[in-house]
Amino acid sequence: MGKLHAFLTAALLIAPLSLDAQPYSTSWPYLYSDFKEGTIYMQGGQKMECRLNIHLLEGRLHYLDKDSVVREPMPDVILYFETGDEKFTTIGKEAMRVEAECPDGYVACLITGDFDALMVGTGAYGSPAHTMSIRQYTSIDLKPGANTSYTQLIKDRHNGKEVNLLKEYYIVMGDQVYPALRGDIERDLPKERRKEFRNFIKEHKIKWNDPQKLILLVEFLTAE
Repeated sequence: MGKLHAFLTAALLIAPLSLDAQPYSTSWPYLYSDFKEGTIYMQGGQKMECRLNIHLLEGRLHYLDKDSVVREPMPDVILYFETGDEKFTTIGKEAMRVEAECPDGYVACLITGDFDALMVGTGAYGSPAHTMSIRQYTSIDLKPGANTSYTQLIKDRHNGKEVNLLKEYYIVMGDQVYPALRGDIERDLPKERRKEFRNFIKEHKIKWNDPQKLILLVEFLTAE
């Protein structure tokens, strides 16, 4: 079975998450309401204890350096990281939360903010009009080695526009990454297995936004 390379172009699943508890916004584009204690595990057996968060513009890991500067580590050297009871892995440059695991694979979730929705306004005769650049929404799109002031972030956190969350699910088995989309998976299967795939989905009542159901697909995809 071929590996799906274009997984980042998969359709987005919009998560019906409330903004009441955590106001995700252009001035605080982070998953958590503050940076949380966590551990980053790196290649070579090294690890780093730090306060970390997930930046929602591109789903990147950020951490605090000396409690004052926000940095983005080099994603290529990270194996995974943990905060509380949550575990994240890095696929490409994106940090994905591990939602369900089994011996042969796991379900990962990429969590980002729907900044594109803020970019589209209404132009003449109802046509779409981009009202501003995404870089005007947030100045925290850090590159490795760049930094910004944590103190300033806290000071400005209530000055932005609210942003909804987007969730994309992926099935990961070793170096194979499949977007959790029925059509994409079925197209990648040999023709002789496609009917079996449809029957498996029906029998197990697969829901494409339920990690506990999606993990069952690992069994099917690893079968001979």
